[in-house]
Amino acid sequence: MLTEWLAALGERLTRPSLPFSDEAQQLIKKYAPPTPEADRQVREGTLVAIHVALMIPLVASWGIAGWIATAVGGDGTRGAVLRLGWALLVGWLAVMTLHLGRYYDAFICRRRCAGRTGAGREASGARPRRWPRRSSDADFVLGLAVGVGVFMLGAPK
Repeated sequence: MLTEWLAALGERLTRPSLPFSDEAQQLIKKYAPPTPEADRQVREGTLVAIHVALMIPLVASWGIAGWIATAVGGDGTRGAVLRLGWALLVGWLAVMTLHLGRYYDAFICRRRCAGRTGAGREASGARPRRWPRRSSDADFVLGLAVGVGVFMLGAPK
């Protein structure tokens, strides 16, 4: 649900806002056929950009909250704030690594498919499915699990 919302937001940002006429739609379908790998690459790149844009204010607010918590609670709260921040950062990096892996997977697939002819692409059969190629809320759950694990282990000294 969260990933679909971010993807819909990204699609609104990357698609043209002017509707095309029926004649233009026919020409687009004829001369620019759909490219699922390119669309997947744009989707993953958009998700990465949105995550980065959201992380900037989140990290700034975490820093301010940590500064206030340390000023009010003393050094005892400093460790908890560091563990929480470290867990959030590592969980976020896990999700970003997954999205960037999918982005480059789509990029490689586009390059491989571009070298083949239409008949060669048909003859090659189904593409191998190495790993989940579509973003979902499972990415969020993975990042959360990694973050909880890192929080339990503690921040590096």
